[in-house]
Amino acid sequence: VRLSGVVDSIPDAAPADVVFLINQRHHPVYTRRGSDLAMEVHITLAEAIVGFKKKIVCLDGQEIVIGNPYETINVRKEELVDAPSLPDLMDVDDG
Repeated sequence: VRLSGVVDSIPDAAPADVVFLINQRHHPVYTRRGSDLAMEVHITLAEAIVGFKKKIVCLDGQEIVIGNPYETINVRKEELVDAPSLPDLMDVDDG
């Protein structure tokens, strides 16, 4: 992440950039998709047919219930959960 022109502590010199190198660590449950977190939840055939409810734990410890006990699930269904997103590492406010 580069913050352009933010260092100006040297008199009569052009402002310099601050550069941060950010390394992401592997997480055993979540993967990053842009500003979103993704995880796989495996369900049984019975749960796919009659529906299910499962609690998942967010990175901050908050529990969220996903699923619908009365809905048949299609193959490779993705469900979006409204939760705080990750910061976009490429979209930094220079202000």
